[in-house]
Amino acid sequence: MYIKKTLAALILGGCAISTSSQATVITGSNTHTISGADSFVYAYNQATVNLTAGADVAFLDMHDQSHVNFFAGELSWLNLYEQSTADIFGGNLSWLKLHDQSAADIHEAEISWLLMGGDSIAHIYGSDFSYAGGHLSGKWADGSAFSFWALNMDGNGQIVPAFSASMPVNISLHSVPTPGTLYLIGAALLPLMGFHRKLRQA
Repeated sequence: MYIKKTLAALILGGCAISTSSQATVITGSNTHTISGADSFVYAYNQATVNLTAGADVAFLDMHDQSHVNFFAGELSWLNLYEQSTADIFGGNLSWLKLHDQSAADIHEAEISWLLMGGDSIAHIYGSDFSYAGGHLSGKWADGSAFSFWALNMDGNGQIVPAFSASMPVNISLHSVPTPGTLYLIGAALLPLMGFHRKLRQA
């Protein structure tokens, strides 16, 4: 029994060393751009992290007043703590968890889960919003449809069950026109512009 416990401790210790050796830590006001594979990334202070095409990150933890720009790539877990912020413009994101007083601006992305905790806030920019059964759906500004889980976390970090949930009050929805809407507006304005020119020439 003692030998088994010792072997288990050695294996766990080896995994911990391996994990820590693969971690990327960004501090101060440094900027770090990721365009390849990275397992664990931790940002502190006023650091900035940019995820671009080709990025493939397992865990990204943002602390203090750090900031992440997610343009493209794959990201499994994004955790925002303290007063960290995120601008999400694209890419595939499985889990987005906001804690403390963190904030996220979501313009466009493939998201599976958005979990809200503490006094965090998420600004979502799109149109045709609908919330039912724990799912938030709508359209991004480019006209593409989205649907993902959007739920609260309790004080212990546990997900509030979807069947008893209303949309988290700290999710702020902002309507923006889709390209089709802009086209219709432009088409409607063209005759008016021509009429206005004729009046000026008369």
